[in-house]
Amino acid sequence: MKFTHYQRIPTLQEYLLVDSEQVLVEQWQPDGAGAWHCTTFTNLGDTLALGSVPAALALADIYRNTSFTAPTAGAAR
Repeated sequence: MKFTHYQRIPTLQEYLLVDSEQVLVEQWQPDGAGAWHCTTFTNLGDTLALGSVPAALALADIYRNTSFTAPTAGAAR
């Protein structure tokens, strides 16, 4: 998994995973001891503040112009 390798980069301050099939953003940040912690955002009304730069991202902006299809009954995800 790429994230495992990214965690070894000493200067990496933040890692975002954005799901393309549903409203789901994971924000990973290391603590002072080097352990990574995840904050999960699942609501289009959510805004996440970036810790690595002075900026905030609204999920409504991230997912603008994105349409999600309903899963087919019985389909594996």
